[in-house]
Amino acid sequence: MILVLLALFLVAPAPAQTRDPTGILRAMEDAFASVADHAMPAVVNVTTTPRKTPTAGGSGHEPSERFREFFGPEFYDRFFKR
Repeated sequence: MILVLLALFLVAPAPAQTRDPTGILRAMEDAFASVADHAMPAVVNVTTTPRKTPTAGGSGHEPSERFREFFGPEFYDRFFKR
């Protein structure tokens, strides 16, 4: 049994474990470039629309106003009205 364990430790690592990491990255880059070339030409249009969402409390107040209501005007002025 000890000989089997010793043999396992002395066996060379599998080729996948000793492969150069930069080679893997180059292969991935080449694969990505190939996919991009096949997908060309492509048009992408991204648009956004601003939308104001209600606060968690649903009161429609800004979060800083809720802070004022909870802690009081003195504390609010100290941190928000500098």
